Amino acid sequence: MDDYRDTLIRIHTDDDEAVFDVDFQDDIVLSPYSQIALQSLTMERQDKEIIIDGANDGLIVQVSSQIGNRFTLRIPHGILSKNTQEAYFRSVTDLINNQLRIQSVDLVNSKAGVNKPTQTGMEALAFVGASSHKVNFKLQHKPKLDLKTTTDPSLIYIRPQSATDPTPGDPTISLTNNQVKRNYASNSGSMNDAYIGFTVPVCSSGCGYAGARVGDFGGAHGVNGGFIMGLTQSISKIKNNSIQIVDLDFGIRVKENTSIIEVLQKVGGVGTFANNAGGHTLAKFTTADGNNADFLSFNIESDDLGQKKCQIIQYKEGGVGNNTRIVLADFPIEIRDSLTFIKKEYYFIIAPFNNDNIKIQQVQLTVDPYFNVDNNKILLSSENNEIQAIPSKRFGVSIFDIELSASVADYMGYNLSRFNPQGETTNQGDYLADRIFENSVTADCFVVELLNIPLDTYDSFKKGRANVLAYVPYSEVHIDSNSGLVQYEPSERYYLDLNNASNILLRNIKARIVAIDYSKIDLQGIATISMILRRQGRPLIKPM
Repeated sequence: MDDYRDTLIRIHTDDDEAVFDVDFQDDIVLSPYSQIALQSLTMERQDKEIIIDGANDGLIVQVSSQIGNRFTLRIPHGILSKNTQEAYFRSVTDLINNQLRIQSVDLVNSKAGVNKPTQTGMEALAFVGASSHKVNFKLQHKPKLDLKTTTDPSLIYIRPQSATDPTPGDPTISLTNNQVKRNYASNSGSMNDAYIGFTVPVCSSGCGYAGARVGDFGGAHGVNGGFIMGLTQSISKIKNNSIQIVDLDFGIRVKENTSIIEVLQKVGGVGTFANNAGGHTLAKFTTADGNNADFLSFNIESDDLGQKKCQIIQYKEGGVGNNTRIVLADFPIEIRDSLTFIKKEYYFIIAPFNNDNIKIQQVQLTVDPYFNVDNNKILLSSENNEIQAIPSKRFGVSIFDIELSASVADYMGYNLSRFNPQGETTNQGDYLADRIFENSVTADCFVVELLNIPLDTYDSFKKGRANVLAYVPYSEVHIDSNSGLVQYEPSERYYLDLNNASNILLRNIKARIVAIDYSKIDLQGIATISMILRRQGRPLIKPM
């Protein structure tokens, strides 16, 4: 365009959603082959924070249609803003998970000692996705995983495993008839001599358990006999045959039939087995065959004060339909690293020692529903939203629902305050916000969109044509974090061709400033957009 003339146009608005609708008394002529460029932009964005108090702190969570599975809660009070969001969503996650309970025992119907399958193995998660930049509430439930001959081999590690019955003196383990069996082994009682360990962690942030029945001790073998079972964070040692008692975080040891049960007590990082660990004087363990053997379990859930506990439980078989629940120990358990807040992983392991025909049956655990099998990673923090279910076990089908107050839901980016108002049955409660959570975006940009001036632009968020005048990088313009003041003038003007074949006469210009995903932004005060309209032809020079 060799001959052209430029016209400066400024529009303004005091609309709190950055919508411009400006009338002019004179015609603005948009001739064919005209071009337009952004000259400058000024606005003051409202500070994106919300105060949570008694007026908007309501939270209702439903994890099943059954009685006792709907919780009316109060989310923490305080300011939710960019600086507080990560800690805040952790606290909301914990608030929901602290309601989940294994509850009372019914061994008649479930030998695992769990009569609340709707909550056992369930875990909630509230976070802002690293790639989506949207708030995400999740409620996921994994039913228990039973160790069977058909169990996905990637989920277990057996050291060492024999395809046939081992010969006397050979320290091997076989997995037959859905049980762990060790025959005629002779060893000194070292854990890494022979064991079976799961390579997927137990559900610990919500509520879950891991346990087994042990039977058929046979002859007494003293201190080198019996078995150890426990929870450990040392998954690498499970996989490289180096696991030791010192690596256990929680544990049980039984030396022989009718001996006193011993529980691992860790003091200063050093663990020792004792029969009064955890403040309880423990009873004898009496072995039996089949379903009449005692079930030993590590139960992870919150107490009434919201403190996460690992209870070591003995479900004592007193005859069919007549069972008792004995608390062997009650220890606090850390579910996150105190410095990094990365989620801790606890793995279940069983080591049967020198006994004739020892059998470990009904080995089962509730697996962490956010564990990714493909890359052997768990959902470590609120910044990672790449979640994949364990392929060998389905999600539990239930009715999940979450309801927030209207103002909080809107602030978090949800169009509706109730996420599943129709009560639809689903295998995952996965509720992603409708809009980007603006507090989380650190590499955002503003979009300047002309609503009644045709431009030749395309945008993937719109999946096609758009009328975008300019993209304004957030990092370049947000000059005052306290006030939200934005001032932008490009270092070089980029002229865009208008998409019109004939003259367009304008006395009204409509435009808006939106977020990167075309969701609204909140402004205060007056916002202005200045543009340069470039048209063909030299301007007429009027005589003096």
